[in-house]
Formats: sequence, structure tokens, C-alpha cells
Amino acid sequence: NSPEEEDYEEEIETAQEERLRLAKRYLQEVEEEERDREEFEEGAVSRRLQEEYLEEKGKLRKIVADSYIGYGECQELRCKEHRDSITCLCISNNAKFMYSGSKDGSIVK
Repeated sequence: NSPEEEDYEEEIETAQEERLRLAKRYLQEVEEEERDREEFEEGAVSRRLQEEYLEEKGKLRKIVADSYIGYGECQELRCKEHRDSITCLCISNNAKFMYSGSKDGSIVK
């Protein structure tokens, strides 16, 4: 083997080594952000990682009732596409779309 081939072989990292390197870099970034926030305390990084994981899986729950200010003018919306009563609503993050589901099994945007 020539010296160039040996250097090339050393540069190749396995998938596991790459994941480990990227994970370490990500943890360093998170720690730096937490230090910048001046909230760095024991467990801040692990708490944030857990929150990000739960949010990614769609299982993060946040308490927002204390920050609720109130509502504006009351609006009544009717949906003629549903034959039975509406059982659920979902509003998009940007509040531009609303989806409703009813007992008849239909979903309307």
C-alpha cells in the first residue's frame, strides 16, 4: 500500500463513527446555546434533548393555559359537508387552516 492509500483508508469513517461525531457536535451546539441563554444549569441539556425528542415524535405536551389571554370576537362557523356532529378540530400552527372531523367519519379542511 502506498502512503496515499493509507491516508485514504484512515479518512474513511464508518457510519457509526460518523453518527458519533455528529452527535458530539450536536451536543456541543446545544451546550453552547444553553450557555448563551444564561440558563445553563445541571440537566438543562438533557431536558432540552428530551423535549426535542418528544416534539419530534409528536408527544410533547406544553402547559399553555397560564399564557392564554382571551379570545376576540366570537365567530360561528358552519360546515355543510359534515352530516353528523363535529367531534374534533385541529388548527394549523400558523392559524391559516382548520380541519374538522365528524361522527360520520369525514374530515374537512
